[in-house]
Amino acid sequence: MRLTPLDVRKQEFGRQMRGYDQDEVRGFLDAVADEYEAATRENKELQGLLSEMKQKLQEFQQMESNLKDAAVNATKAARDAEDRSSREADMLLQGARLESEQIIADSRRKHQQILDDIARLEGQRRSFILSMKTILRNQVDLLELLENDPLDSIREQNNSTDE
Repeated sequence: MRLTPLDVRKQEFGRQMRGYDQDEVRGFLDAVADEYEAATRENKELQGLLSEMKQKLQEFQQMESNLKDAAVNATKAARDAEDRSSREADMLLQGARLESEQIIADSRRKHQQILDDIARLEGQRRSFILSMKTILRNQVDLLELLENDPLDSIREQNNSTDE
């Protein structure tokens, strides 16, 4: 059976001769009831405080869990962003390599084409010079013939055709 401060206050004792002084017993029971009441009140306050602390602890544990989740999510997001950036950088680098290889190949083709054009033009130049030399020699030969005696050369030509 649980005693309450009221039970202590209302407790009655039988009377006997040579018993305890009733006023002292009553005073003591009142003091015990007061202390018991104070202890009960303090216990209730402590129970309430404990309940509040448990509630706050749960809130803090929830906040801690949320923070851990947020940290894990942030770490994962950072890792994902880093992976994505790395893949994008690799793709850009590969694209740049391919483009530079294409530019180099095009430059080599153009360079070879220019060399071929130079060789072709050089051949045409030599051929032109040769042709011009031949024409000029023929002209010089003709001039020399004409210079000597134009009539003699005509006669010689006629004579050679007559024969």
